Amino acid sequence: MGYRINTPWFAGHYGLIGGSVEEKKSGTEALMREIQEETGITVNSKDVEFAHVIDFLGVDDAPCVAFFYFVKTWQGDVNNSEKNKHDHLKWFPIDKLPENMIPRHKKAIELNAKRIFYSEDNWQNRP
Repeated sequence: MGYRINTPWFAGHYGLIGGSVEEKKSGTEALMREIQEETGITVNSKDVEFAHVIDFLGVDDAPCVAFFYFVKTWQGDVNNSEKNKHDHLKWFPIDKLPENMIPRHKKAIELNAKRIFYSEDNWQNRP
């Protein structure tokens, strides 16, 4: 996980590697690109497995969908390639996730462990 800095969105929290899907790209392609940009490692699509999806209201009440994946194997050494976004990267055991973790990311991991693959979040706060 990356320890987030220089961002108005959950600075001071650990979060999973991720980002937005670019036009005409799949979620898996976005995952592989973001992992390469943020950690310097290369992931092959055959080594990616779906884990969870959260349907939620995001910034300015925009509807969003976040996909979470497991990466089974990769090539290269993990390093902090975006020091302007992450102070550091750190591994955590699934049963010892940090308290200062992005809540939605923690929720996805915990629900996946229970074999729950879909959830909704923040819709109760809609205008």
